[in-house]
Amino acid sequence: MPLPYILDNRSDDTRHARGLRALIEHHPADPLAVATGYVNLEGLSILAELSEGRPTRLLLGAQPDPGLGAPPPPRDLFESQLRSLGGERDFSRFPPSRAKERLEAIESWLRRPEVEVRRYTHSFLHGKAYLIGTVDVARAALVTSANLTGAGLHRNMELGLTSYGPPAASEAMEWFEALWAEAVPFEDELRELLFPSHLEVDPYDVYLRALLELHGPLEEDRTRPTQPSGVRLADFQRDGYERARAIAKAHGGVIFADGVGTGKTEIGLAFIEERIKEDGVYALVVCPAQLKMRWQERITQAKLSAQVVSFNELAADEQLAPAGRQTRRVLSVDRDYYRLVVVDEAHALRNHDTTWYRAMERLLGGTEKQVVLLTATPINNGLWDLYNLVMLFARHDRGLARAGIDSIRELFLAAGANERDPENLAPEILYPIADAVSVRRDRAFIARSYPDATFPDGTPVRFPEPKLVTERYDIDGAHPGLLRAVVDGID
Repeated sequence: MPLPYILDNRSDDTRHARGLRALIEHHPADPLAVATGYVNLEGLSILAELSEGRPTRLLLGAQPDPGLGAPPPPRDLFESQLRSLGGERDFSRFPPSRAKERLEAIESWLRRPEVEVRRYTHSFLHGKAYLIGTVDVARAALVTSANLTGAGLHRNMELGLTSYGPPAASEAMEWFEALWAEAVPFEDELRELLFPSHLEVDPYDVYLRALLELHGPLEEDRTRPTQPSGVRLADFQRDGYERARAIAKAHGGVIFADGVGTGKTEIGLAFIEERIKEDGVYALVVCPAQLKMRWQERITQAKLSAQVVSFNELAADEQLAPAGRQTRRVLSVDRDYYRLVVVDEAHALRNHDTTWYRAMERLLGGTEKQVVLLTATPINNGLWDLYNLVMLFARHDRGLARAGIDSIRELFLAAGANERDPENLAPEILYPIADAVSVRRDRAFIARSYPDATFPDGTPVRFPEPKLVTERYDIDGAHPGLLRAVVDGID
């Protein structure tokens, strides 16, 4: 991982968490010093993971209120910060919280003798710095606008500059040492805040916690070294990819069903890049014939390795076609060598009684494989379309038992998959399956949830708004006799 100079969170390569990991890994034996105006649980968790085993000093301050009027006294600001941190604690603490493990890891880290926490009280500490080394041997200084929070290290538009060695890094260390000498110890207070002996939980927090347990988010590690970096994703694509990746790891496959024009090809490429980094797998892309060239071009541009075949070519492969059919060698390696299969326009497999579907079933059999189904329309003709897609990776009726679904088929029947009258359908019954195996965000959701989003090249994320226009024309005037000829032909 290259050492960073400019960090702004605008791309995977310039995220603060990634840059901080690179700095720490490059200097494995040097102490770490962090000054931050604000901290939250996600930021503490990232610091605990990255700094484990090395001397670490954390200097906390209070961030001033940017509202109108004179700012509150520093003590009020700091107490407001503590209340916010306590709220995160209440929301995360009680079991079976996924965040409870993170809290316990932070608690263990704070108890380590090489970890010190102090609070600066003389004035606002608005500066943020991540420093490696000592005054005498200053290795690196990352001076930035990013607080020690999940948003600061991952999502906010920040700006940080890294300087290596003297004089800048040495002077930054001197600045930190001066503030550290004036600060007061805060380890015990922080531990008591995060891990009180008597914890009272508000009923509303219980309600929110229950919603989070039911609907995610799934655990993810955005500082992992294998995450895609060559394939650049917009923030909304990154969030969708991370959830899709977690689903695929849990169930062997995922249906990625974001709306048209949201960049599902990039999601498939991100899967290919990460799986190659993880274990060097063979990847296969299956798509309509007219999309083969586009996929091959994008794979080459991203410097990845994957074979691209059409649905017809897949069905004609000698390893997958039924006996008696004319076949040829299409797949470049044995079918069990492929461990990742990306299917574009996957709704082409909505009918199980086709040669395409049967070829895909044979491909996905044998050695365990991960399949990513990309489609904006997982349901075209009826609910069985979705059922057939799910069964490609669920494989059997209890394939989603770990998600609390005892029978996939029975759930589809209960939703009215066999009903001819649309009034008798109850698709909401399928929510547990849709939530467990798919990612689906339409354009309106993306525009609403990511109002200032940009694609990696800086282009704003904008979707055209459809406008209805009525056009009238005289068909007989334009094409005399055409309509009569059509009618006569039908008769």
